[in-house]
Amino acid sequence: MIQFLFVFLALELSSFTTLRNFRPIITPNVFRSAALDELSQTEAQILYDSLRSGLILDLRNQDEMEKSQSKATEGSQWFYDELQVSHTLTRIHLPILQSVDEFWDVTISYMPLWTRVTATAQTIVQAGALDRAAARYLESQGLFGLYRSMLESGGPAFNQGLHICLQSKGPVLVHCQKGKDRTGLLSMMLQHCAGATREEIIEAYSLSEQLLGPDRQQIRAGNSNNDYIDWNLFRGSPAQAMIDTLDWMDCRYGSIDGYLDSIGFNAEHREAWKNKCARYRSR
Repeated sequence: MIQFLFVFLALELSSFTTLRNFRPIITPNVFRSAALDELSQTEAQILYDSLRSGLILDLRNQDEMEKSQSKATEGSQWFYDELQVSHTLTRIHLPILQSVDEFWDVTISYMPLWTRVTATAQTIVQAGALDRAAARYLESQGLFGLYRSMLESGGPAFNQGLHICLQSKGPVLVHCQKGKDRTGLLSMMLQHCAGATREEIIEAYSLSEQLLGPDRQQIRAGNSNNDYIDWNLFRGSPAQAMIDTLDWMDCRYGSIDGYLDSIGFNAEHREAWKNKCARYRSR
């Protein structure tokens, strides 16, 4: 308990300026942020010392990690080097988009039937016609469409991420590239299971836009396998995107709990997470 409180205070008081979109999710020892590739040496040391007995959960695809780390600051490179030899701080790579093809299959399945049939027929004479049509459709759906496809195709990964947080004995830092989309969805589930209201979930999601700033919100959903899409259209974290996502989960699965049941994070797991959070808050 003392260790967890120390971690909370150390991270809270450090006032990070080179770790973007950083904050607790809901419990004092589970945090969220953008990627760790801009750390100063000082903040890299603080982060490493604070998480020393815990783990880092990286939700990015491998190609994103490699590209991002190739441009890492000296502080971040030191941090990654320390991770390689650490016996106490663990890094878990859990790509939410484990199957990018499945992500696009889900997206295509939501396209209007006539659009899908027409684009499929066009592939006979025009290579990539279906891919282009899927890209235009996803762009038209905005962040809600992106999240819907992530939730439908990434269920096993989200379930694994939830269990990792539940079973953790030390602090956890969850991140993707910008810490607003994949991290935002996992955070939403963790908040819900801990008893947060919809208003609290939406407010926490919306905060990413403020913390990232207008020049740091471009996202790229892993190795997209679709060169036709403009990922710049998915900037920001407007409240309406999370509102629409939660409403869709209600319609599609009956509730957030219904979605969690469908991916394997059942009522027993949710109660265990809620109790774990309550214990930390009461001490």
